[in-house]
Amino acid sequence: MLIVIPGDPIAQARVRFRRVANGDAYAYDPQARDKAFIKRELEEKLKSQYPSFKPFKIPDIRFIFYMPIPRYLAKTVRELAAKEKLRHILRPDTDNIMKLYLDCLLKIIVEDDRSANILGAQKLYSPRPRVEIIIYEGVQICEGMPPHAETDSLICGTPTSATIDVPTYSECPHYSGMSQLHDKLGLSQYIAEPSDRD
Repeated sequence: MLIVIPGDPIAQARVRFRRVANGDAYAYDPQARDKAFIKRELEEKLKSQYPSFKPFKIPDIRFIFYMPIPRYLAKTVRELAAKEKLRHILRPDTDNIMKLYLDCLLKIIVEDDRSANILGAQKLYSPRPRVEIIIYEGVQICEGMPPHAETDSLICGTPTSATIDVPTYSECPHYSGMSQLHDKLGLSQYIAEPSDRD
């Protein structure tokens, strides 16, 4: 399954504390609204497009975070960034971004994050900031990489956009731009045409 979430990738923030009138303090998640929105989008897409979907029990997951291109980049470097060939090596940290989106997948796409196997995560500059998450069902007895990945696509909307139809992987608007990247990541041999989930 390929999940595409438009918009700038968001990093997990630390829990914050707030004092109330009686002097007590309580902890709260400053990104609770962002997470709730992403979860709601995922749930709505699954219900409308994959009503019989069941969360992955032993998921193998890859994250690709496409970061916005800053204005200060030199022209030659900016051209690489526009082609999604330039790695993002600044903050926010990759693991902090990954934590937020893994939380959003929990109980909706992934049954239990303790069983999740993170195969990789990276940040790249792009003129179209987004998060792409590739997930397929793994095995408990590990004998190397699975022969292929399930590649149904789930594309989420943004607060300012209407709902977006979920295309198959080959119809995905990012497919042509992703193919070369998948070759570099070694994903091509695991990408197959979509097949119906049981």
